[in-house]
Amino acid sequence: MSSPSLDAPSEMRRRRPWWRRPAAWWLMLLAPMQTIVQSGTASAQVEVFSDMVCKDIYGPNAPVGSPGLSSSTASSLAMTPGMPVVPCSADPTVQAAVAQLEIVILMLTGILTFATAAWWGSFSDRHGRATMIGICSFGGLLAPVLLVVVTKYTDYLPGGYRFIVLNAVVVGLLGGAASEGAAANAYLADICKPEERSRSFSVILGFTLAGLGVGPLLGSLILRSTHDVILLFYLAGALRAVQVLIAFFILPESLSPEKMQRAVELAAISSSADTQSSILQRIIHPVMFVLRPLSVLLPEKDADGKRGDDWNLLLLVVSEGLMLLAASSLINQFLYALRMFQWDAEYLGYCISSIGFARAAYLVLILPPVLKYGKARLAARSKSAAASASPESQPLLSSSSPTTPSAYATIFDLGLARFSILFLMVSYALMPLAPTGQLFILFISLSSVGAGLDPTANSIALELYTRRVKRKAAARGTGKANVEAGKLFGAVGVVQAIFGRILGPPIYGSIYSATVEKHPRTLFIVAFVNSLLAFGMMSFVRLSPGVDVEDEEQRPDVHRPPAEVEEEE
Repeated sequence: MSSPSLDAPSEMRRRRPWWRRPAAWWLMLLAPMQTIVQSGTASAQVEVFSDMVCKDIYGPNAPVGSPGLSSSTASSLAMTPGMPVVPCSADPTVQAAVAQLEIVILMLTGILTFATAAWWGSFSDRHGRATMIGICSFGGLLAPVLLVVVTKYTDYLPGGYRFIVLNAVVVGLLGGAASEGAAANAYLADICKPEERSRSFSVILGFTLAGLGVGPLLGSLILRSTHDVILLFYLAGALRAVQVLIAFFILPESLSPEKMQRAVELAAISSSADTQSSILQRIIHPVMFVLRPLSVLLPEKDADGKRGDDWNLLLLVVSEGLMLLAASSLINQFLYALRMFQWDAEYLGYCISSIGFARAAYLVLILPPVLKYGKARLAARSKSAAASASPESQPLLSSSSPTTPSAYATIFDLGLARFSILFLMVSYALMPLAPTGQLFILFISLSSVGAGLDPTANSIALELYTRRVKRKAAARGTGKANVEAGKLFGAVGVVQAIFGRILGPPIYGSIYSATVEKHPRTLFIVAFVNSLLAFGMMSFVRLSPGVDVEDEEQRPDVHRPPAEVEEEE
């Protein structure tokens, strides 16, 4: 729900109480809620799926007792006369059916996310970021609620336990995690200065990863103390419900009504053009619905109607996508460690949690001050020599780029993005050489330094897109530019979903399956080559020229502490 005070002029916004101003700390509160629910219920979800499938296969004699009974308790009932000797968690027939169910859920979610995430990103430009975050949170609330319903009323639902697939359909139609991430990134883009964006992206991503580490620990503690799997989903649903209420009724909107109205007008113009299209274009409209939002990543046409040569945004996003493709090999890396170093499941769980916390600590505690002081030092050092420096002395900038704080900040972000990819390449090169499990953990932990790629790439993408929009507005003589950050991050989210969730797991899973017997280290060689290709593409990224065009409206002064605002007043 939008805050009414956003209709007032910017000087009135500064007089609002601090808790009614859009700020990054709101996302620090909301982001971990999502990942705590997802990671905290992951293992319990597999257990519940196993129980439901087991009951469906074996009927009333299945060792599930009641819908709220865990598999550990159910397995003890396996010794009861009339019960199967093998518990559900170890039955190969049951686990094959569970694996098929998981594949269907992942495929449906991925395909529908690909089809809708970019549209939802544009939706947030027209109706607000808080509204979009609330809608995505409601979709997330459906998961634990539907699972409880299916568990308790399996016999009364069409398809039995397969009715749970409805959750994948709903979440996919709402854009999945991609649209929720796009709305959060756009929210930060609305409220942060250009030179502060990468720091904000880093902190929010760090809190998100912290949730991934906290979730399994909380879930394990709850299960250990209550021995009730279903209770865990009640608590997860309650946490998601709190997130929905905060998003719809408390979270301050970052977009003004003027900007949302402008986005509505632009969408109406585009829709009007569609109604005047040919019959063939109308026939392929469903395909264009999916692909057209991705056109924001392609070079714009110049005044002569020819395709321009500004491929920087596309190169940047594809480079990040290739790194997500390499990152999708993580589960296979752990399978490699299980085989080579004889780890057990408990030890592996501790390793996964520790790596998640290491990345979160890097993104929250180390990277933000590096970005802050690194950018300030670069700007100070370059400012004194700006008048006499030749264009070649700043290879990341084109000759017509202004030496503004945001320009220097983006130079630093681009350098750090390349450094992050380089560090990940080193990590992939060292891991197959590790002779012991301890060194393997050390080498894989080095990849935490590469976690800075995502926040810096998002910041660079927004800067490139902003400059493009301003150049386009200047060419048309409109005098104002409306930067639709939701549209951009929606398209970026689709590309990330394609590489990281649709292509990555089957590609690296197939590679590891084909080479595990004789050449298990092939996995890391492919990941290294993958990263090398991404580094090469990132090396060709240049900052397009900036144009001083007035934004649709001045950004609300929401990033400063309340004390500073009061001093000015």
